[in-house]
Amino acid sequence: MVMEMVESDPRLWIQSVTFVGLPDLLGALAGARGAHQGQGLGSEPGRVARALLAVFQRGRQVWSGAAHGGATARVEVGVMVEGDVIIGLWLGDHKGEFDAPTLSYAFHTAFAPPGIMLRAAASDLDLLGGHMLVRHG
Repeated sequence: MVMEMVESDPRLWIQSVTFVGLPDLLGALAGARGAHQGQGLGSEPGRVARALLAVFQRGRQVWSGAAHGGATARVEVGVMVEGDVIIGLWLGDHKGEFDAPTLSYAFHTAFAPPGIMLRAAASDLDLLGGHMLVRHG
């Protein structure tokens, strides 16, 4: 996951979020997701048909948007955040009220360096069902 952020006061401006390796993620989580989350994942190997991204600040959703197709999901966000922030990604048709995200990343803006691209490795992400990503080969 790559986030482009710019400092503005103690707040951060999230410009975009890019997730790479989504097909690998789906393979690693194949047994963990519910049937409803499998809809819309696409029949082509290496492609995810739909991805929904949401940004939460202090427990409230402040932004959401969709990305379509491919092994990479890039979403132009354009939202100012401050304090505790969680970015959640749902893969499939929809995000239901009680659906846990396929993966999420939590941080506090006081500890995020300004004016950088923040790169989060798979080990930094919280995954659905608590499964860790393991790349084989």
